[in-house]
Amino acid sequence: MHILPYAPPEGMADSGGDVYGVGRILVEMLLGELPDGPPPPIPRRPSGEGRRLRAALQVAARAVHPESGQRYESAEDMAVDLEAAAARSGSRRAP
Repeated sequence: MHILPYAPPEGMADSGGDVYGVGRILVEMLLGELPDGPPPPIPRRPSGEGRRLRAALQVAARAVHPESGQRYESAEDMAVDLEAAAARSGSRRAP
């Protein structure tokens, strides 16, 4: 596996690089491809699927923000927002 597309622009100096990498993987999973820049905006759709996709991409967009100071400070912070996005969008955890 080639790791450069998952490394932050400033390099892997700290654990923030891990959050960036997870964000890039999340973008790739949600879109089916890895765009060169930030994730593209998702058109508004009335379906639950569209809401879940938008909510998850908002979290991913923050994780891969071009400015490191605007990204999540920890994976825990990112996980909290993913859980909140799932709750807002009406998705449910598997039992």
